[in-house]
Amino acid sequence: MILPAAAGVTAAIGLLAAEVKFDVARTYVRRLDSLDPAVVDAMYREMATQGTEVVRESAVAGEVALVRSVDARYVGQGYELTVPVPAGRLDAAALRRVRLSFDEVYAARYGYANPTEPVEIVTWKLSAVGGSPRIALAKAAQGGELGFMAAWNGIFSAGWEDRVPEPILVTCSGGPGDSLANAVTIRAPDLAIAIHAEYWFLFHCYGRDWKLGRERRSTSAADGRVFDQLELIFSDQVAEWTYFDVTGLITPSSNAV
Repeated sequence: MILPAAAGVTAAIGLLAAEVKFDVARTYVRRLDSLDPAVVDAMYREMATQGTEVVRESAVAGEVALVRSVDARYVGQGYELTVPVPAGRLDAAALRRVRLSFDEVYAARYGYANPTEPVEIVTWKLSAVGGSPRIALAKAAQGGELGFMAAWNGIFSAGWEDRVPEPILVTCSGGPGDSLANAVTIRAPDLAIAIHAEYWFLFHCYGRDWKLGRERRSTSAADGRVFDQLELIFSDQVAEWTYFDVTGLITPSSNAV
């Protein structure tokens, strides 16, 4: 099971770090063998200006990459294939390369091509792509101490009752969780929320440089307390167990896992 910490935050970071892309398309149906390259070259310059301006308006710094393509078909067909258009000035030589690319793409798709059959272009396309910004994130705190609680308590500052729904209330005590005797006690409205709190605790103490190994729920033979035991496997393949006391959340009908 993968449970990302602060999933909404990391999704927002991903959005901020994504590249900015703007697509421009013009319909201009012409046979490739009777096309005036100067007309299309001028059209592509206008499209490049439009696309670059939109990407720049999105606060993208640095170079904007321009990628050109066309939707082409044999004359008389009702469907097209997308074919790359070389960068630079669009002259007769560039149009010949477009024709060769069309034959290659067509043969790859359908197993054959007819280089003598006339080809027409339906749509001329350009994508302007701006580089994504670098996002630097601080590493999570390391160690097994319950500094987690200070961060958690900070969320529930004065007036939290008016802001936070009751079902997410969780408290942790004890610790540091490296043995049954030092298990972290989880108190929550229900067991499902408690399990989420266990993962939050682990992310806070150990960061994200681990994967979950074995999971089990056991009962202490001495006093009947119930523990969730999670095995953490770190990048160097060292494994450690962490123990959570969930006695207060387990009913007599609960099954061990």
